[in-house]
Amino acid sequence: MKNDMQTKEKLKILLTRWFEFKPPNLVQREFNYSLLKSKLILSIVGVRRCGKTCLLYQIMQNLQVPRENIIYINFEDEALYPLVGDELQNLLPVYFELFSHNPDYKIYLLLDEVQNIPYWEKWVRRVYDTEKNITIIITGSTSRLASYEIATALRGRTITFNLYPFSFKEFLVARDFKFDPATIAYSREKPILMKLLNEYLTYGGFPQILFEEGENKNMVLQEYYRAIFYRDVVERYSVRNIKLLDSFLKLITSNTACLISFSKTENLLKTIGFKVSKATLIDYIPYLPLERGPFNLSL
Repeated sequence: MKNDMQTKEKLKILLTRWFEFKPPNLVQREFNYSLLKSKLILSIVGVRRCGKTCLLYQIMQNLQVPRENIIYINFEDEALYPLVGDELQNLLPVYFELFSHNPDYKIYLLLDEVQNIPYWEKWVRRVYDTEKNITIIITGSTSRLASYEIATALRGRTITFNLYPFSFKEFLVARDFKFDPATIAYSREKPILMKLLNEYLTYGGFPQILFEEGENKNMVLQEYYRAIFYRDVVERYSVRNIKLLDSFLKLITSNTACLISFSKTENLLKTIGFKVSKATLIDYIPYLPLERGPFNLSL
């Protein structure tokens, strides 16, 4: 009972903050809004820091319902910690007790980083099955909640949208650079476009990188790599040979869009001192957030 009361108080704080919150101006992401017409649960999956929360804000701004009918909870918000496991069970009772909503419209329930809650899928399935006036949108990090795991957990009740860092098109929008494709080859703006392309190819499309300068870009990217590698791969899968996995990952990411041979990679790793088998390298592949398919892998 004590935990229940504490959870309700934390949820009241978070929901009050949410309804007072004004989302910032955002770079519009490429999103298929027809997915919102589906009666299924919408699952948005992506690597850390690719912009899942901002996409939720963008979706919220485009929903044709009153603001009070949109509930948002980020399960990485420190105000909820320590998590005790009853946060989802108390969410709707607290919302209906403390806030009013317009019964003429659907309620949209946006659950950010939902994989942090134990047995989240059981609660989401129950609400989906019993509350027909509630539409559920969830997000999760690909390394901790892959598409196939969502499909398995929600048992056919979901449709998945994979979100990635900025495409080059989105990158140009973020940089506020516009050009005419028909004339850019002859335009004085071509060198600017090529400079932006070089920046994109060098640093990628993680949104935060656009706001960093000089060496800070590399430092932020290194922090992202460490967070993804250690928290989402090593810890999740209890990897014992961390140096081997790190070297293997660096080898395949340095050969993006190239054919990768497990046999040749095995031999290369052996030449630099690792005791490794091809079977071990094959076992590592499902650990990595490669859902976009940037690598062609062969035996």
